[in-house]
Amino acid sequence: MAAFPTPFQALFISSLFLFLLPIPAYKIGNGYRLISVNKAPAGGILAFLQLNTPSQIYGSDIPFLQLFVKHETDDRLRVHITDAKKKRWEVPYNLLPRQPPPAPRRAIVFPKNNITISEYAGSELVFSYTADPFSFTVRRKSNGQTLFDSGSGESDPYNSLVFKDQYLEISTKLPESATVYGLGENTQPKGMKLQPDEPYTLYTTDVA
Repeated sequence: MAAFPTPFQALFISSLFLFLLPIPAYKIGNGYRLISVNKAPAGGILAFLQLNTPSQIYGSDIPFLQLFVKHETDDRLRVHITDAKKKRWEVPYNLLPRQPPPAPRRAIVFPKNNITISEYAGSELVFSYTADPFSFTVRRKSNGQTLFDSGSGESDPYNSLVFKDQYLEISTKLPESATVYGLGENTQPKGMKLQPDEPYTLYTTDVA
């Protein structure tokens, strides 16, 4: 695993906006644990997560989540997390063509594990996970560089995953000197570089 200097910044993603924030003073949620992981019918892996302890900050947590992971190309890995029991709104597939994930399940009975390893490797990228509390890491196979790490320790004031109806949070550690670009189509007075404490719209349309 790659080591990062401190202090860290946390990257929080909500359903509508992206914020680059200083670490808050408290945790919003209590995370999830992995309860099942299997091979997906169309390739990739399909897993289910269960809420550890409910939190009412910003509303009720979604109790069960579905995780779908697939290497779409040699250098592109898709990680899709959603409500395991009902369909949620997503960017329409006709606007952003992609493979639909497996349909949500109405029953709470989930299949038993048929995968015993804790990582899923492609030709260029490796997805690995920790079961409880659930977190995941994406790293390069060639040099072991960590590209994304959602894990958080007990002393960290943020959590690895929060999933509510109107609040979504997933975090990754960044060096204090990191420069982040992209993540949504936007034009800002300060330029293309994303700035701390600034909101950025993720879902936009390019109307010419």
